[in-house]
Amino acid sequence: MPGCEIDAANKEVAVRLYGNAINEKYTKLLKENKDLSLEDCILLDAVQKGHRLNESDAKSLMERGLVEGEYPDLTISLSIARQTRQLPEYTKVKGLERDKIKQMALQFIQNAGEEGTKKNSLLDYLKDVLPQRNSQEKNLRLLGKILSEMNTEGSVVLRGKLWFACK
Repeated sequence: MPGCEIDAANKEVAVRLYGNAINEKYTKLLKENKDLSLEDCILLDAVQKGHRLNESDAKSLMERGLVEGEYPDLTISLSIARQTRQLPEYTKVKGLERDKIKQMALQFIQNAGEEGTKKNSLLDYLKDVLPQRNSQEKNLRLLGKILSEMNTEGSVVLRGKLWFACK
């Protein structure tokens, strides 16, 4: 059972779980958002820290728009990131929008010119804008899908193992 420490003089509440303090942003969220329970805030804190939830808790949070992603790889939702002032972390975890990744990939491929580029080189270049919650293998598959879309759109072409920009 979590323990609570209430400091009325400083208007502060500390919640302790098995020796770990809940992130103060979630304590503040709990105080300000009457629709969230203590359990909700504890679960959101766990998601933000990269811990996995059980399926029923995850489903409940997803249905209420508090978390995003595909189970078991969840992140806090954009609305929660805004309320807890975690937009930089949220954006890093989520990665850039697909169209922006395509723009960056196309620029890199164009810069490679007649030599072309391998997918692994592109992955290395894009690693900081792809979702950080994904493994390298998952991001490699994501990049493959993006390159395939770009090929279908006619902006890039694959020759052997090298990608080239279409003129």
